[in-house]
Amino acid sequence: MTGKEYNAEKLHKELIAAGLEISGVTCEGRIDWKDIPTEEMTAQAEQIKSVHTPVSETEALRQAYRETGLDSETLLRALWEKIMENNSTTADQIQTTMSEIKSKMSSAG
Repeated sequence: MTGKEYNAEKLHKELIAAGLEISGVTCEGRIDWKDIPTEEMTAQAEQIKSVHTPVSETEALRQAYRETGLDSETLLRALWEKIMENNSTTADQIQTTMSEIKSKMSSAG
């Protein structure tokens, strides 16, 4: 075992997206191949594993939101103001910030 942990779901998607025919992966990084892999396939899988980050896209997005101050309390307050006080100013600002973050993350990924 390498000691590195993997996000099995995310790694599985990355390997499939690369065109590798696998049936599954483990959080330890073991790959279950549909057929016996070629050396090229194994090398490609190892390269993907070497750059893999175990944080899911959803968690990375949540972290980016938190780093800009968008925590649950802020979101709840903005929702309250929009629905109960008919004031969407804060919610609109949050939406703009969230859209900017999503755009940056999608262009970086």
